[in-house]
Amino acid sequence: MKNIKTYLLYGATGGACYLFGRLFLFKIDAEYTSLPDWLFRIVMVVFVSLVITHQKRKNNGLINVKEGIIAGSFTTLFLALSLSAATWVHCQWVNPNYIEGYKTAYRDLHYPRMIGKYVKDHAKENATQAERDELAIEAKPIVEQGLAKNMKENVAFLFTTMGQVIVTLLYSFFWGLAITFTVAMLSRKVLETK
Repeated sequence: MKNIKTYLLYGATGGACYLFGRLFLFKIDAEYTSLPDWLFRIVMVVFVSLVITHQKRKNNGLINVKEGIIAGSFTTLFLALSLSAATWVHCQWVNPNYIEGYKTAYRDLHYPRMIGKYVKDHAKENATQAERDELAIEAKPIVEQGLAKNMKENVAFLFTTMGQVIVTLLYSFFWGLAITFTVAMLSRKVLETK
C-alpha cells in the first residue's frame, strides 16, 4: 500500500475544495439550492478520476480494473471522510445557522406539495378553482401539523449536525464507489498515446 499517501492527498484536497466551495456558496447565498449537490458531485468525479488517471500514468498508460478499483476505493474512503469533516466544519463554524436554514428549506420544499396533494385528494372531480382555493385554506393547519410531525418523528436526524455529517459520509462513499467502478472500467488496460 505504497500509494496510501497519494490517495490520502487526493481525498484531503477534495475535502478542502468542497469546504471552500461551500464557503463560496454561503457567501453568495446559494446554500439551499441544488448547487451544493452539484459541487459535491463535481468534487467526487474529479478527484476519483484524477487518482485513477494518476495511477494509470504511473503504470506507463496501463491499468487493470483491479488497480483502478483499489485506487478509486481508497480515494473514495478518504474523500468521504474529508467531505464529512468539511460538512461538520461548515455546520459548526462557517454557518452555525445552517441546520435552521435547512429546516426552513425542507418545509418550503414539502409544504406546497402536501397542500397540492390534500386538495387533489379531497376536491370533487369538477371542483372550481375557488373551491380548490378554499380547500387549500382549510388544509393549511392540517398540512402544517402533518409536516411538523413528519419532521419530528421521521427525519429529525437530518436536522442535526451529526445527521448531516453521517448522510454526507454515506452519500459520498456510495457515490464514490459508483464513480470508481465506472472510471476503472473505462480506464482498463488501454495504452495511452502521447
